[in-house]
Amino acid sequence: MLLESENKKSRHVLIAEGTGSRGESLVRAFTDRGATTAFFCRDRYKEALELSRETGALNIKCNVFNRNSMEFAADVVKEFMEDRLDTLVCNILPELNREQPAEDWSKDRESIMKNLDAVGFYLQTMLPLMGEGGSVIVLLQSGDSDWETSEPMSLAENMLQSALKGMIQSLARSLRDKRIRVNGLLLSNREEAEPKLGGTVRFLASRDAEGITGQLVQI
Repeated sequence: MLLESENKKSRHVLIAEGTGSRGESLVRAFTDRGATTAFFCRDRYKEALELSRETGALNIKCNVFNRNSMEFAADVVKEFMEDRLDTLVCNILPELNREQPAEDWSKDRESIMKNLDAVGFYLQTMLPLMGEGGSVIVLLQSGDSDWETSEPMSLAENMLQSALKGMIQSLARSLRDKRIRVNGLLLSNREEAEPKLGGTVRFLASRDAEGITGQLVQI
């Protein structure tokens, strides 16, 4: 069954990043329902080309950790989307070193700032392309909800996720007047979580979720 928002017109969707199993499932979740979709690819170029051939989505070479690369990508997105971006999905995988000793705070801090900068600049660069009624979804890796059996997150991972949660809620408040919804999706490490990913993100992007903003949804 199609959601209410999916049976009227094609949505314009941007996903960063769109490669890897998680990225691919996001791309297919929207293209399978006819959405005009573009995705960023930092590496895995052959994989990105194959995904574009299969889905019709536009792949854009972009290093989300490089501001110049992001600004160039924004120009490509603007032209491809014809100045209409409805959905912005932030699937930037954290580059954190789990093996880093907890006492080496300088490198932990460097990792946290690098990832926050990438997510923040991605949103800052792409949000001006979005009109009223749009949806922003930021994916977070939350670990297993069962803290007794899950692999513990590092200090850097915990601090990064806490900062991103604060960013999501702050953006939701600041964009409320523009009717742009901002939500976070917390992914557990459980095997059953990833198959639910595409449908959950698509729901959060739909008009059926118009009243949901500033929330952290866990699957």
